[in-house]
Amino acid sequence: MLVCYLTCCLALLTCLIFFGFLFIVSFQFIVATLVMSVEDRSWMYHGWKDNGCHSEEWVRNTNAFLDHVFCSAPNAANTRVVCPCSDCRNRVRRRRGVMSMHLCKRGFMSGYTRWTEHGEHSITVSKHIIPLMAQMKCWPTLMTQ
Repeated sequence: MLVCYLTCCLALLTCLIFFGFLFIVSFQFIVATLVMSVEDRSWMYHGWKDNGCHSEEWVRNTNAFLDHVFCSAPNAANTRVVCPCSDCRNRVRRRRGVMSMHLCKRGFMSGYTRWTEHGEHSITVSKHIIPLMAQMKCWPTLMTQ
């Protein structure tokens, strides 16, 4: 009877350790995937020049942004979408041509690397998750933000 009880306890403990390890690894993977899935959008600010000589990367990616924004519009020529230029700051709706001109002349508004007004969802890390991650020592770069 005692041997059976100890065997069951050992099996239960082994399962708890194994599944706890899987939970931590899965949690780390999910958080890392969410954070790493945020595309690098430094081109929005590093490639734009106020003299109009924008980098090829900036022009290519800005055109891709405009395509992304206006692709789902049924009548793109007349559709107005909030303009993310540094003056409009997603408060004024513009047609594609005007938005393109604004971005070329004024650049993107600061800090708009997650296009929440243009179809992307914001990714937030809960204030409760960061201390938990700090305890697990799984994502030290997030703890400093």
